[in-house]
Amino acid sequence: FFTDICGDDSPAAVLKSRSAVCGGYSNLFRELGRQAGLEVVTVEGWAKGFGYDMKDLTSDPNHAWSAVKIDGTWYLVDSTWGAGSLNKDREFEPGFQPYYWLTAPEQFINNHLPVDSRWQLLPAPITRAEYASSPSLSPPFYDYGLGLPESAVALTRVAGRTTLVVSAPPDVLLSVAVEQDGERLDRMWAYAQRKDAGYEVGAVFPGPGQYDLIIFAKRANEAGAYKDAVTLVYDVSQGDPAFAGYPLTFPGFFEYGLSLPPGIGAITR
Repeated sequence: FFTDICGDDSPAAVLKSRSAVCGGYSNLFRELGRQAGLEVVTVEGWAKGFGYDMKDLTSDPNHAWSAVKIDGTWYLVDSTWGAGSLNKDREFEPGFQPYYWLTAPEQFINNHLPVDSRWQLLPAPITRAEYASSPSLSPPFYDYGLGLPESAVALTRVAGRTTLVVSAPPDVLLSVAVEQDGERLDRMWAYAQRKDAGYEVGAVFPGPGQYDLIIFAKRANEAGAYKDAVTLVYDVSQGDPAFAGYPLTFPGFFEYGLSLPPGIGAITR
């Protein structure tokens, strides 16, 4: 994937090597489906995957997935993303992802735009511009029933700081982080606070540049780590290096109705 030397992506070669990028995954899935008597096609397009940049939409397609016809109805499958993912060290981590098997078209379109619009499987196909402007949503966004304001877009230009309200069920907890160039900033630069039927999420940016605001989610009774749900990108014209930071709090702080005096920061001078 990183060398652009992908080798033979025929089904036979993939079965033999046990290694492939999306083209090999999709070709093997197509052949397996046909052997099972199903009608399967490989779909090419643009995906918001590892290292995605909105500029990718002006170049050749960067991904391939599948459409399969079952009982007269077409469904969408991404067998590549459904098999695992790359971590930040560029290592593949196997892990079955059921979300990407027969995904609802109105959700699949968030991060998969086919060259041929008919494979959106939507009553009213979206445009390339609409796809580019939509925020990057991961499966947990839908699994946990989250919602963003209509004004939320993939890239927002701000001066210094931002706030937004994310709707979330009562049993869902949110956490938030800010990253720049793949590096996680200190937690004092962002917060997620329970508010009405959701969370108020805010961030302050220390300087000009481009930042990722990542929202994580999990259920209150769920073991394990929070999961990536939303990534919003901010183009910051000017930062706030004098900001004293948001105090570090935990879910119980808001569950018990606690509050701090105005002006309290993570750093006290």
